[in-house]
Order: sequence, then C-alpha cells, then structure tokens
Amino acid sequence: MKNYIGLIVTLLMILLISCSKEVNDDNDNSNNDKPLYASCNDIQTNMLYLGPTQYAVFGDSTGVERLVNDFRDNPLSTSQAGVFGKNANMQVKIGSQLLSPNGGYTISDFTSFYGNLVTFEIGLTNPIYSEIYIPKRIQLLAPAVNSEKELFPLCYFNDMEIRWNADGKNDNGIVVIVEWKGDMYAAPEVPNVHIRNIDILLQDDGVEVLDNDIFNQIPDDAMATITILRGNVDIADYNGTSVKVGGESIMALPFILVRDMSHYN
Repeated sequence: MKNYIGLIVTLLMILLISCSKEVNDDNDNSNNDKPLYASCNDIQTNMLYLGPTQYAVFGDSTGVERLVNDFRDNPLSTSQAGVFGKNANMQVKIGSQLLSPNGGYTISDFTSFYGNLVTFEIGLTNPIYSEIYIPKRIQLLAPAVNSEKELFPLCYFNDMEIRWNADGKNDNGIVVIVEWKGDMYAAPEVPNVHIRNIDILLQDDGVEVLDNDIFNQIPDDAMATITILRGNVDIADYNGTSVKVGGESIMALPFILVRDMSHYN
C-alpha cells in the first residue's frame, strides 16, 4: 500500500489545484484581498494566493499524462516514487527511462532528474521532445525533526517560520498546504471536518514566515499536517494529442497547532 501513497498524493494535488482554479475563475477581482473559501469534494479549501501560477497547469486536462513524483509523509520516512499518468499506450521516456503509470519505481530511478534540465521523448513514431527543468527534491528543514520522538512537533501559529532546501533555478515557487481532518491532541476528535488551506510562496529561497491565515479554522491543539511541494510541468502536442509531462516532489510533516502558548508554560 505504501508504494501508492506518492501517486495518491499527486492525484489529490491535481484535484485541488484544478478546483482552486475553477473557483478563482468564478470570482471577480474585487474580493482578491480576502481569503477564498470553497467546498471542493467535501473539503473546505482556502486559497491564500490568487495570482497566476504554473502549478495550475498540473490540473489542465490532457489526453496523456506522465508526471514523475517523489513523496515523503514525514522527514524521517523513505521516499516513495512513482509516475502518475493516463493513456499507458503512449510511450514517454526521459533518456532511456520509460515512464509508465503501471510501472514500479524507486527514487533511485529518478534521482538524476531532480535539479536538472530533462528532455521528455514523447511517442514511438516520429517522437517529439519537451525540455523542462525539474526542481530539486524538496526537503523540509524546519520545523526540524531528527528522531521519532520529535514527530508531531508543537508549532505556534503566529508568524511561524519554515525552512527548506532552496532551489534558485526554480521559477515556480513552492506550494504550502496545511490540512486538518478533525484529529485533536488533548481534546475529543471533531467529526465531519476537513480543512485544507493552501498558499504559494513565490520565492524558492529556503525560508518564509507563513501567512497566519494558512491556519484559519484550525483550532488550538489540532493534529494537522503541513505539506510542501514544488515541481514543473509542460503540455506538448503529439499528432493532435495533448501530452502533459513533468515532475514534482512532496514532503509532509504532521504537527500539533498551538494558539495559546500558556498551555505549555
């Protein structure tokens, strides 16, 4: 089951980016200074960043898709690699590596792709080529987790700073998601709730103080997850068929949200 976690998260990312784009298109610019809330697949989604983003292309509909992905559900976990895609009959390669949505992969299969300019070869007969930069595999450096005892760190919501490994060649910024599904640390679980707050940090410089609104509607002592993602994607045309190619990396961290520090003094 664990081998499919990366693919599942990639699919969720595509769905939420698609949803956010549809919601934004339905609103005029007069409300751009306010958080945007929408119900998307029974998930209450708050998009903090409403400007243009390359990440919206991940949600564009195409006939063929090959998205290389790498996922870790916490900083101590082993990377899980895969290829999200559809229309397995279309041949897509990077160099000699065939990319198949049905294939089993390890991160070693894709290590050389991250942080490099790669060329996707699309099609078997008279192939076409798409060259894009796939950003470095993302790593969350702070809040720091170096042992199992440090999993679920206590994180104060006000002006929370995160750090990650910067990538100066990545022009797309990074996606930050804070998600809460009703789990609580020192209180009863809250049923039938799923909050997902999303922001895009435009500068991939390795450090950012988060907008406090990314914790909206998530209470004190909530057991939540912060996820960071970066990647790149391109859409090419092969004999009239739209082909989406690209790569992404994702890292998540479960944490406990603190709003009242007096509880821990």
